[in-house]
Amino acid sequence: MLDEERLLAGFALLAGTAGQETEKWAPLCRACAEELEGRLRRDADREDERVYLAAAAEAAYRRAMILHSGQSGLNFSGPGLSVAANGGHGEDLRRLRDEMLALCSGLLEDDMVFSAV
Repeated sequence: MLDEERLLAGFALLAGTAGQETEKWAPLCRACAEELEGRLRRDADREDERVYLAAAAEAAYRRAMILHSGQSGLNFSGPGLSVAANGGHGEDLRRLRDEMLALCSGLLEDDMVFSAV
């Protein structure tokens, strides 16, 4: 199991949380860490900082999806004015998650790399 303190520190940094807000998401962080650990090669260094960053990025991304599920963004129009905003924070976190997974791809059993399309 990854060190929870290090994992939560990475999550707080990437998700922009602090204190009790970070602690509230600890179960999600642990679940993401366990999932990633299950994909690591047997000889992979589980203390590698890339593993912590990838697990934290996955948790931050999933948190954003939970918080923003069902929200389609802000869309309205009026005479001479049209506004459309999708709240791209989730998309930014998805790209960040993909980049963190790519960084540790050599440590993963399936050597699966996610990339932005």
